[in-house]
This record gives sequence, structure tokens and C-alpha cells, in this order.
Amino acid sequence: MKVTMVVRDPQLETASAEARSSITNFITALRSPAANQSNFVICIEFTSGQTIEAVWIGYLRYGERGFDGLVATPPKNIPGLTNNQPVQMPLSRVIDWAYMEDDRLIGGFAERVRRSRMSESERQSYDARLPYKIE
Repeated sequence: MKVTMVVRDPQLETASAEARSSITNFITALRSPAANQSNFVICIEFTSGQTIEAVWIGYLRYGERGFDGLVATPPKNIPGLTNNQPVQMPLSRVIDWAYMEDDRLIGGFAERVRRSRMSESERQSYDARLPYKIE
């Protein structure tokens, strides 16, 4: 008998819980964005066998059945899921969300955790490539 164990990262789990607890703020902004708010995305976990991959979904609409959008980051390990593919996901599947307000990232809880683990030089290089600021 083969036993496979999925190891979860406690900090990323906390970030996901924070994203889920504040999703109503995201939905409110998505439904009626201010002129300075753009690039609304959600992150969903997809599985294929033992593989779990987080994929960002953009071009969002939110309705009674959840979110409709397009795959915004091409998955590496999920066969059959491609960039710009339409998907529909219930609210319960969201593990993160983000949007831009002016030049600042709002949300992006997991990205903030990953960024906090970088060395100062890695963080500076990373930040220099971003089209937004993380405060």
C-alpha cells in the first residue's frame, strides 16, 4: 500500500484563511470598481492525481454560481487546463485574491508570504520587476 502525504505550509494556510475571510471586500470592489482599481484575479487550487497547483483566474465576473473567468497563469502540471481557458468556480474554492489600486497590490496574501521569505537582495530584484508596489 502506497501512502502519499501532502505537506501544507502553515503560513500559506493562514494567508489563505485571511483571503477567504475578506473575500466579501474583494467581491464588492469587483462588482463596482473605483476608477483606480483594476486587474482583479482570484487564485484556485487545481488537482491532478497527487499534484496540487495554484492557478490565477482573471477577467472575472461574480454571480449566483460563483466566479466565471479565464485562466491567467498557465498551469505547469495540470493536464487539460490551458492559458485563457474559461473556468467557473464556486466561492468556496478561492484560496487567494488580488487587485491593483493605483500602483499598489491589494490582497495577494500568499504573494506577501513568499516575498517575506526572500532575502533583501532577492526582494529588491523581485520588486523591481513588478508593475505594482507591495506595502
